[in-house]
Amino acid sequence: MNQQKSLIFKFHKSKEVKFMKLERYVKVIAGAFVFVSALLGYLHHEYWLFFTMFVGLNLFQYGFSQWCLMANILKKLGVKE
Repeated sequence: MNQQKSLIFKFHKSKEVKFMKLERYVKVIAGAFVFVSALLGYLHHEYWLFFTMFVGLNLFQYGFSQWCLMANILKKLGVKE
């Protein structure tokens, strides 16, 4: 029993905390925006789907130009690249 506890403790102790980088934050936030706006478009009013299209178009242009307003905002908030 003690050996099992020590193995669990060693595994937990050796884990390093890794923070997300800028590109992952952009993907997570964009995914959340798409999900919430699609859900609101279904439940509340169909005009919310315009926001979904806006986020999709921004992701599309971010893939080509490597410029994203959300990335600039996150950089100013101190997120590392």
